[in-house]
Amino acid sequence: MKCAEVIERYFDLDHGEPLPVEIATHIETCTSCRELISRMNSGMQLLSVSNTGDIKDTGESRAAFTDTVMHRIRSDSATIANEPAPSEALGRWIVTGIIIIAALPLASFSRSVQWLHGILGGSLDFPMNLVLGLLVAVYSLLFIGSHLKAIARWLHLRPEVVRRKTV
Repeated sequence: MKCAEVIERYFDLDHGEPLPVEIATHIETCTSCRELISRMNSGMQLLSVSNTGDIKDTGESRAAFTDTVMHRIRSDSATIANEPAPSEALGRWIVTGIIIIAALPLASFSRSVQWLHGILGGSLDFPMNLVLGLLVAVYSLLFIGSHLKAIARWLHLRPEVVRRKTV
């Protein structure tokens, strides 16, 4: 789940409502989202104090406060939208990929596979290689799909503008 989607879904919730698991997990693992939510909650508390009348308020201070809050919201939203994938998440993907690649040749030496080889003989080789190949293909597609912007930046690719002629 991307940071912008997590933030949007978090603030769509009622504050007494329990967090969905995927949002709670993302907030727990993503420091930038955790810090942003903390700052936004602090701002919400300030707004609730201001609206209760505990702070004497003039029209100018309210306008200045609104401008300050809106500026922070816009700058935080722009930061989230343009934020590259965190390097630690990329590192986890790479470590997982290395483990999968290293496990491929070792899979044929497991007891289960040796037992199946004893029963099925050589007819197990093709299905096993097919399943392992599909595992690597799906993992690669998920990795590329979730890091497309970072890969494009790394390869110095620019998005091409496609113009369609209207008939």
